Amino acid sequence: MSKLKILLLNTQMEAAGAQKAMLTLARGLQQRGHAVTVVTMYDKADYVPLFKQKYGVNIIDLGMKSPTDTSTFQKTVCTLKGLGQLWQLIRRERFDVVQTFTHYSNIIGPIIAWLAGIKIRISSQRNSLVKYPPWFLWLDRVIANSFLVQRMIAVSEDTRKFSISEQGIAASKLVTIYNSVNTERFQSVELSLEDKDALRYTLSGAHNTKIVLTIAKLHPQKGHRYLIQSIPGILKEFSEVHFLFAGEGELCQELTLMTQQLGVVDVVSFLGVRQDIPQLLSVSDIFVLPSLWEGMPNAVLEAMAVGTPVITTNVGGCPEIIRDGETGILIPSENSDALAQAIIRLLGDAPLRQQLSQAAQHWVVEHFSEEKNISAFEQLYQSLILAKV
Repeated sequence: MSKLKILLLNTQMEAAGAQKAMLTLARGLQQRGHAVTVVTMYDKADYVPLFKQKYGVNIIDLGMKSPTDTSTFQKTVCTLKGLGQLWQLIRRERFDVVQTFTHYSNIIGPIIAWLAGIKIRISSQRNSLVKYPPWFLWLDRVIANSFLVQRMIAVSEDTRKFSISEQGIAASKLVTIYNSVNTERFQSVELSLEDKDALRYTLSGAHNTKIVLTIAKLHPQKGHRYLIQSIPGILKEFSEVHFLFAGEGELCQELTLMTQQLGVVDVVSFLGVRQDIPQLLSVSDIFVLPSLWEGMPNAVLEAMAVGTPVITTNVGGCPEIIRDGETGILIPSENSDALAQAIIRLLGDAPLRQQLSQAAQHWVVEHFSEEKNISAFEQLYQSLILAKV
């Protein structure tokens, strides 16, 4: 297979699923000998240096958004300057493939890449665009269906079907490539019993409490409010439970207020962004993701790889990775009572937790390895290049 020059573009650099998938792909392609450059339109909070070190890939920040640019004129100048830098970079480096990963980069990236003379331009639909404004759905459809985009990657079959039926994107443009997880990294977490107990105590303030963990940006999509609403009912059945929320986002203050109003502040910890996700999962008894809509949640794959029993909602791509009652538990979305009952069920059934853990680990290794994901992208790139020759 010939070695390629590939540019991967996203809108903002942050600790979120699309960015993790992009950087994981970049690292994997680079390890296979391809020359990969990651470009972000702006860095949300100094993530670029951190991710350069963590993933070992070249990341360029275009600086198209700055907290010091307050006027419309300053913002416009900053944006235009960044777009010019992107065009110059693509024109100079003559990439074989330009692929975009996030919604706004899907709009801008293909246009700039076409103007710079790049033949292979690929976009990504990482989520079903629920609750997006009609103008954006129209623009997304127009760009995806045009000559500007050869293919659009959908991260799940549900997302692909949504893009076709709800947005009107041509089926011929869409290819499903599932997200993946580094199964070796997540399955090789080796903490001694003493270290696990120490970490559990640090996180919860107790040695013998059960831990329920969720990892997601604090955004309405992820349904954190329903998990918080379920806590009083859970505590009636199991008093020794602590709930961990890993992630940052716009709802932090609102969710904190909810815990105060419900009187559950003492059993809830907001951890912010963490760099020790495998370790957090390894000391947790249950992983919960109560999303209202999804594409293909990385956090669920990571929990499955570690062997932490998963409860998630029956939305988006979740049913494509969770077999209800076999590799995890599926519940209706926006239903705190169903969530409480599922958590109570698992907390009270250690053999079921063990059964789900073992089945999930086997399933994720078989179907969602990084090797499969990277190979699928390589094959797509090569097929599109050969078609253009």
